[in-house]
Amino acid sequence: MNINQERINSLMKSLSQKHLKHFVKEVQIFGLQNLKKLKDKQILYLPNHLSHFDYILIPKILNDIKLDHPATIAGANLDIWPINKIICEQTGAVFIDRKIMKMEGINKEKRKEITKLNSALEELITRDQSLVNFVESGRNYSGKVMERGDSGILSRYLKFAKKQKKAPYACNIAIKYDPHTIEFPCLHIVSFFKNKIELAYLFTDVYAFGKNYISPTEKKPIVKINFGEPYSLENFIETRNHEGLLRFVQEDVKRLFGEIY
Repeated sequence: MNINQERINSLMKSLSQKHLKHFVKEVQIFGLQNLKKLKDKQILYLPNHLSHFDYILIPKILNDIKLDHPATIAGANLDIWPINKIICEQTGAVFIDRKIMKMEGINKEKRKEITKLNSALEELITRDQSLVNFVESGRNYSGKVMERGDSGILSRYLKFAKKQKKAPYACNIAIKYDPHTIEFPCLHIVSFFKNKIELAYLFTDVYAFGKNYISPTEKKPIVKINFGEPYSLENFIETRNHEGLLRFVQEDVKRLFGEIY
């Protein structure tokens, strides 16, 4: 996976200097000392997922402390988003059509998605590249933490890591928006249109971000993020225990979320 680091550095510099203040009032980081332990390691980042802004926030923080930019598993809908200068193939995005992936049985479309996902995961593991995987498989509209989980990508990741004789580290992450996410005012509309009318679903999100972008600073959310203690995936890889890993991530992220004040 050819991640364009120069482009990423330029985008993140522009984000810090010009655009971040238009999205959120403030970014508060907890557990920064844990991130500093990850230098020169291959990392699987495992956060909860509340907002599209999560895709921007995590790489920005990693870039600020000179950690390698991670690839990201993202929904295919983000491939046509206005922010896809940041979330695109050149910045390590792997776009997956989750609607197709969840279909019963195997057809041509689903086989194509599976092949694309498997190829991307095997390549990034081979190249020692890091990855962000939202195990909730989409934003949690209720605002609750790790209310659901999908171990499908974890299963593939562990399989390819074992095949390549790799032992990446993992870092669980809790994200909280105070008082609410950027999309919150439109969430009930977004959830209604999801998987029904894609253009309406897209427009509603874009409208929410646009409205937030021009709103006064005091009305923007504060985003708080807590990085957990890194841990080796070696035992999970050896036993291919993707369900056990998912349960551990869910409970640990809930704990990390509870530590945010």
